[in-house]
Amino acid sequence: ETELLAYNQVFESASYNSSFPITPVIFFDGLGTVMYDSVSRSLDYLGDYIDASADPIAFDVHSFSYRGFAPNDNAGFPSERKLIDDAMSFFSAVQARYPSQR
Repeated sequence: ETELLAYNQVFESASYNSSFPITPVIFFDGLGTVMYDSVSRSLDYLGDYIDASADPIAFDVHSFSYRGFAPNDNAGFPSERKLIDDAMSFFSAVQARYPSQR
């Protein structure tokens, strides 16, 4: 089984400190979108919330590029079954990093 490359980045409010939990977010973008762009694009959705939050908050945003798209272009061609399996595997990997959160 081919292991796909993934990317994550933490975005936090100005008042955030490490005594508060980080909220994991999985960002699935569309076909042909590189995972780095997907994580950056997540700020379109999360940025205003982070900026407006008076509470300390941080999001660890995770994404991966689908099979056949950089940098996973050597992982074969995408299919519905493979995309579903990859998404479930990716979800499990992120969930394992944050076992105490939903």
